Amino acid sequence: MSRDINQKRGMLQVNFKMMLVLCVAAAAILLFFYWARRSTTAPTANREVAMSISGRAYILEVAETAESRARGLSGRSKMGEDRGMLFIFDRAGVYPFWMKDTLIPLDIIWLKDGEIKDIVTLEAPTSTLFTPIHMPLVLADAALELNAGEANKLGLEVGDRLELPRRIIDK
Repeated sequence: MSRDINQKRGMLQVNFKMMLVLCVAAAAILLFFYWARRSTTAPTANREVAMSISGRAYILEVAETAESRARGLSGRSKMGEDRGMLFIFDRAGVYPFWMKDTLIPLDIIWLKDGEIKDIVTLEAPTSTLFTPIHMPLVLADAALELNAGEANKLGLEVGDRLELPRRIIDK
């Protein structure tokens, strides 16, 4: 009889250890996904500026640091109709944009000295295996991201000029 009790105790100890390991693993997985999601959707501390584009007022987040430019609009599930992001580069160059973790389709408008040099619409990726990227064939010192279709609605074309806010240009 004591042998049966010892066997049952041993089985209970094994079951308890397995349950403990499973609970710890589940907690670790939940924490990982919580922190991973939080890091891509946290609001940014980018400054904002007002800008008129073809007579329409927009509020633009300004991405002027390497970190804010790399993050861009990643993790955002929507952007207001009157919103966008303005990327300011230290010098004119060729600046590709990719859509890693970007959940909304965007128009990207490359500018040099306020002149539109390239416009492209990029769709949000439907797979993590392929992330759309666009490499403009022009030099730019700024880029503007708006909701997809905005450039067309505003009638923007390569060669048009946009007046960047003075406080952005003068940094």
